Amino acid sequence: MSARVHRRTHGLVGILQRAAVRRWPAHLRDEQSREWTAELETLRGQHRGGIRRLRFVLSLALGPAPWTRPAGVTVAVRLLYLLAAVQVVGLVVQLSQAGTIVDATAAAYWGTGDEESVSIIVTTTVGAVLAGLFTIAYLVLAVLNGRGNVKARAAIRALGGIGVCCGAFTLVDSGFRAGLIVWGETPEGTDALTVQRHVTAALPSWYVPSVAILGLIGLLTVVSVIILLALPPSNEFFRAATAG
Repeated sequence: MSARVHRRTHGLVGILQRAAVRRWPAHLRDEQSREWTAELETLRGQHRGGIRRLRFVLSLALGPAPWTRPAGVTVAVRLLYLLAAVQVVGLVVQLSQAGTIVDATAAAYWGTGDEESVSIIVTTTVGAVLAGLFTIAYLVLAVLNGRGNVKARAAIRALGGIGVCCGAFTLVDSGFRAGLIVWGETPEGTDALTVQRHVTAALPSWYVPSVAILGLIGLLTVVSVIILLALPPSNEFFRAATAG
């Protein structure tokens, strides 16, 4: 609070005003102090201005405290930024081995005599698009949830639910699939498990553990965000923000 504000408000009125200002978040105190000081100056010129000014600052100092963002929401917002970063890192990891996955998949099917009938789709392109969309969504929802947007919290629950299901399936799936999905018919003599083993063997030793660790981090982070945004202090924060 500036020294000029202190000079304008003296005595009991000034003490109560400063006490009321300290109840507000630090980044809002200066603006709120200027607004209240202007109101006090307006009341000064009115009939019984002294009593009116005292009532005004009493209502500010003794009234309900202004809503502030609880620690749980702040942590949830930071975790959403972490989720966005995990998406980007996961995308980089997958793209770094995209060529290896394609070559190993083609080699696994080579010599079956039915190459044209096999539809092999590696999730590099689809994964890149989805990772980009999820990254943008997490960033936008982080900002909106930090502001107390109720719809953004509902969106996190829906998006997080999808993330939990996908993450859990990835971790439980035998062998922690190395980002490979085979669509269409598999030619006779070549089964999906054999293809998967062939692709995994061609990948560097760090790839599968990296994918698994990123998936685990994402899963735990999503669950943590959903829990933090559902805590009672978080509910009060969103209600107050909506009412405000």
